[in-house]
Amino acid sequence: MTSLIGLVALVVGLLLLQSSLIGFTVQGAVAGVASQLGTTLPAAVSVALATVMELAAGAVLVRLVRWTPYGSLVEAALGGLVGAVAKDTVLLLTLGSAGHFDLLPLALMDLALIAGGFFLRPFVQRCGPGQRRWSPAAWSLPLVLWSMPLVLQLASPVVPFVDVLPNHVAPVEHVRSFGSWDSLAVAPSPIYGPSRIFLGYVAFMGSLTALTGLPATLAVAAFALPLSVLLAAGGYHLCRVLAGPAAGYWSLLTVPLTFAFLRLPDARAAVLAFPLAAAAIALTLPESRDGVRPLTLAGRGRPILLAAALGCTVLVHPVIGGFATATVALIALVGGGPLRRPVLAGVVGSAVIALPQAALMLGVMAPAWTAIPALPAGLLLAGWLAGPGPRRGGLAETLRPSTALGDRWILLLAVVLVIAIAGGAVLLLQLRPTMATLIGGSIARALADYAVLLLALAIGALLVREARAWLVLGAGVVVALAALVIASATPTGTILGESVAFELPKSVGYWAPWLFALGGGIGLGALWTREAWPAVVRVGLSGVVVVAAALPFRARPMDTLGIEEHRYSESAAIVLHETQFGYWLDYPDSRTLVGASGAALARQVSEEQVTGRLGPRTQLLHIAPSFQQWVATPLGVLTGVMETTASEDPEDSVHTVGGRLHGLDELDELLASGAFSYVVIQGYGPEGGYLEDVQAGGYELISQGEGWQLLRRR
Repeated sequence: MTSLIGLVALVVGLLLLQSSLIGFTVQGAVAGVASQLGTTLPAAVSVALATVMELAAGAVLVRLVRWTPYGSLVEAALGGLVGAVAKDTVLLLTLGSAGHFDLLPLALMDLALIAGGFFLRPFVQRCGPGQRRWSPAAWSLPLVLWSMPLVLQLASPVVPFVDVLPNHVAPVEHVRSFGSWDSLAVAPSPIYGPSRIFLGYVAFMGSLTALTGLPATLAVAAFALPLSVLLAAGGYHLCRVLAGPAAGYWSLLTVPLTFAFLRLPDARAAVLAFPLAAAAIALTLPESRDGVRPLTLAGRGRPILLAAALGCTVLVHPVIGGFATATVALIALVGGGPLRRPVLAGVVGSAVIALPQAALMLGVMAPAWTAIPALPAGLLLAGWLAGPGPRRGGLAETLRPSTALGDRWILLLAVVLVIAIAGGAVLLLQLRPTMATLIGGSIARALADYAVLLLALAIGALLVREARAWLVLGAGVVVALAALVIASATPTGTILGESVAFELPKSVGYWAPWLFALGGGIGLGALWTREAWPAVVRVGLSGVVVVAAALPFRARPMDTLGIEEHRYSESAAIVLHETQFGYWLDYPDSRTLVGASGAALARQVSEEQVTGRLGPRTQLLHIAPSFQQWVATPLGVLTGVMETTASEDPEDSVHTVGGRLHGLDELDELLASGAFSYVVIQGYGPEGGYLEDVQAGGYELISQGEGWQLLRRR
């Protein structure tokens, strides 16, 4: 009933938004999908199948370490993601160093692992009674919500967000085009440098592009569907471990309010990190909430898997991975008992696994093969530090706060919190009136920006007595607050300081709402299963939350790119708008990013790659009026070539930390350096003078088209 009520509210919200600034029509959205379906549907199928193969192979690797069957398909999928990222990172460093990170070896490796999995039986084994059965109608709203990214995917031959092109798509295209990753610091696009390259993401997505043979712009866009399934699985699994199946179901209705859900069509690394983080956190909470003992890990298996999960999270997205690692460490320190040693051992092991990512972000120009020992060393270190541990039962009984809190303790905790908050507010008003105003404004903004999520969280605070659920959420919130303090205290006089001050709050905008959504799912799950209350009360209260989550009414106008929660109808309207009109509205082509001229230029550069004249380390200089990707065709993104630009508007900021954006006043120096084997002139006619200058610098014209010339060093 609640799901059907939410569907009706979603439709009403969409009708209200049709004439808003978002603007869309159902007919226009359908036409947008139909116009691209010949390209996007085969890509969606190919990437989905490749993802299944990758997850299956990764699940076999993790199953070998677990030595016990998975408890559910969801757990197997998350374990498969951990295994796939670990496997692909090692293969990127090994095969990529030799220039052979391509279809045949990757497919053979996956097929061999999958074949070996048939000897690991049972592979998945349910423990105890199945989860509560929900009626088909109950799944109607979750299915509609989680299918929204697929709608935009089917209308997007190019991944629909501008900032994922330089640091997500470009390195993946480099791997696909050359099969090579010969250095840790490989940054094809001149806009973002090594500090914005994510090694685990490049390895995993590079495997998918190699297996499918699709251009990275299309393959990353087509990953929106698998990523939606993984994000849903992560929240579902963690909530289920914390508070039972009902909490897992309701997380499917709270996570769609988060900024991470809104960014699913982008298939960005920050979102892919959340399923990995959920898998890692769940490994510290092995006791089942289904009323039966789970299938547990033996010996050193758990700390080794925890090190792999946390290390892979950092490799996929360092900041979200750092948040997850700090959260797990805090859980271990507060939980105490036998849990502390194996979990902290996993944390230490994950730090070793993450060393290649740290080196890459620092711009270390070491060969990629030098980082190969990091992952096995981290796993071995985690196992050694943890000690042998119990042979069976693992850590199932070690988290002491797993018992329920009584009413007396809840009341005492509430009184202590009220006194602390009131006392702190009075002290701030006396000592730092400006700071008090700032904090008060931040609280008011949070209440306005996350009203529904905080409402669901408040229901959980009233009804959920499982201390371990609040330990996990509280640890995550403490980590988020610490990150904000670090960001505010970091001097901003340098690019590094400005990057820290920008990136940490941005990542908190992903992390904190996800935590609120998990808490909201736990709260609504507790409400739904509170059988002491009449069904009409439970349906009515949960229906109020779902309706509030669906309708677009809010205190302030919505920012379509803002990190605040987006109601169901708002997210759907944004998807339908971009589906109808295309994302790249101010670019040469609203669907494909580049027009016919830019596509012809990219094809010509690709032909040089096919002939072998343009290799993975070959440098290309791109001369254009602007480095912006709506002016200068992003060759690093479309072809994976190592691109440098010389333009009239070079920029040096936290948004352009590639170090290869030069002014035209440096052109003579760049040409004389001898570093560039190719030069592209775009946006200037032959009469502009640059063609003659480049030819005088020792380059010959090999191809030209509308508005561009391609030259190669003689």
